[in-house]
Amino acid sequence: MKIILGGMLSVASGKLGGSIYARNHYGAYSRNYAKPTKPLTPTQLNAQDLFRQAMDAWKTLTTDQVKSWHTLASNVPYIDNIGQSMHLTAMNLFVRCNINLQMVGQSIITDAPNFPVFNVIPKFISARITFPSIQWNLDFAPFTTDSNIAYKIFATPALPLTVNFIKNYWRFIDFIPPGTVDEYSVEISYANLFPFLQSNCNVWFKLVPVNVLSGFQQIYLQNLQYIP
Repeated sequence: MKIILGGMLSVASGKLGGSIYARNHYGAYSRNYAKPTKPLTPTQLNAQDLFRQAMDAWKTLTTDQVKSWHTLASNVPYIDNIGQSMHLTAMNLFVRCNINLQMVGQSIITDAPNFPVFNVIPKFISARITFPSIQWNLDFAPFTTDSNIAYKIFATPALPLTVNFIKNYWRFIDFIPPGTVDEYSVEISYANLFPFLQSNCNVWFKLVPVNVLSGFQQIYLQNLQYIP
């Protein structure tokens, strides 16, 4: 049940006790808090664990280490998973970089990296991810085999051909280790998350480069596979 508030309580927001306070276009209101009943997926649980580990590491930093991350965050923009560039707070930058590192099999770093570490321009070639049993070969270019660059692999479920807005469908499925060349099969990792493939659909894939010395990302590569 929603209760319209007035007077001094018109600016209340957030959770207090068993109530949620918020605003919409009608004004301020409150409602009873209902604990979510839908269990978290393994992907969501893993994301929470990566975030928790990064936050725990942030709390152990020395004053000088925190200052170095503040300096880095104020001077160097971060590129997110959809290619947008932004300046983050020191804590958010630390957390995002270290989540990236964990996602590509690397350890958490505590010292802020030097700018040249993630400002190199790598040499690019073509790359291919495959589904051997059904003979999918999906090429990405440009692609780098730089020994300091790993790739986060995101994919969508099989989507109808009419679906063009795919932002909310991306799921992390695997990563390509640094220096990997030639072909990389994602068949098993894809099937673990999306076990069923429907016909006459598209499956989208996205590769996000991550520098393993810093956790910074570069602009992603994207392609799709049609399922007849």
